[in-house]
Amino acid sequence: MKAKLHKAKSLTIVTGEHTCPDPKEDKENDRLYVELNEDAYAEIVQHLNQEILAYVSTTLPETEKFNGYKLWQLLKQKYAGSDLTSRTTALNKFLAIEYESFSTFLPLIQSANQKIVLS
Repeated sequence: MKAKLHKAKSLTIVTGEHTCPDPKEDKENDRLYVELNEDAYAEIVQHLNQEILAYVSTTLPETEKFNGYKLWQLLKQKYAGSDLTSRTTALNKFLAIEYESFSTFLPLIQSANQKIVLS
């Protein structure tokens, strides 16, 4: 995802490296910032699965709609934890998966594995 955002020139916006310029002083750069921020939002949303989309739609305030920076921060806070608690939670979810059928087991195990990797 970072590579796609970098290619779209939006990575520095979603990571907070560049902040929104004052619209009164720099209308041109403000307009560019808003455009890139909205493009980043669209790019990120295109790659989210249904579970994460549901989380985003219930968690992200309506005022932050199409705000790539806020979406990135929300997802980072939820899935990119580096503390022991988030890692333990991810591992417990992985270990609690029960096998019923291959078609239901595979997506569950992939999702749990991804959460472990991201924690």
